[in-house]
Amino acid sequence: MNQEALQTAPLAPLAHYRVLDLSQGVAGPYCTHLLSRQGAEVIKVDPPEGDWARHVGISRNGHSSLSATYNTGKRSIAVDARRAQGRALLLRLAREADIVVQNFRPQVVRRMGVDYDSLRAAGLDPVYVSISGYGPTGPYADRPATDSVMQADTGLMTSNRDAQGQPQRVGLLLADIAAGVYAAQACTAALLGKARSGRGRHVELNLFEVCCALQSTVLAEDTLRGGLPAEGVSAPNGVFATADGFITVLALNNDQFE
Repeated sequence: MNQEALQTAPLAPLAHYRVLDLSQGVAGPYCTHLLSRQGAEVIKVDPPEGDWARHVGISRNGHSSLSATYNTGKRSIAVDARRAQGRALLLRLAREADIVVQNFRPQVVRRMGVDYDSLRAAGLDPVYVSISGYGPTGPYADRPATDSVMQADTGLMTSNRDAQGQPQRVGLLLADIAAGVYAAQACTAALLGKARSGRGRHVELNLFEVCCALQSTVLAEDTLRGGLPAEGVSAPNGVFATADGFITVLALNNDQFE
């Protein structure tokens, strides 16, 4: 691209924003990956042993498909937050960031010294995104939460039950991925709010509530049924075997049926 084209090319929406990504796994890294795709500079902080997602499934050259996909486009640094020097470095990185994203349990991020209250006490005012399993308070606040636990605990497996009524796990990390999408959207909304008010914001969301939000119409429909068994909303509606595989057929109304 020539110089004139560079000068007239539209900037990505989040160009010039810097994100400090303290998260591991899927939900947080996917959130910051989306922010990166929108133009933000993302600094991914890993512990010395690396993000645990590097070792999920098949790994090549120190990365699994999860870590390679959801950390594309980021810069990375290894920091040992168990040491005072490491915690001081995290604070320095936070001072240079517009956005901080973390998905640790509350007690863990407080030990690291980069929880929202600590950054505010240090005079920082970022858009701060916290992703947890069950939220910051309550009896489950400090419990770790995996995607499969979330799918079971929120009824998502029941929503995805087979024809015999057997609950089934959705075959991808739906709870984590959806949480990443919700977090990225809430983060950009908070950035818009800061542009108008000049004040940062603490964005808090958790996988449990994300899974419930995904099923809002399912939960409402279950309430409307009043305990009656679920029935198909239309016919034909299903997956059918054919001579060379499977086909899905859906007609929602008479016009579509015709």
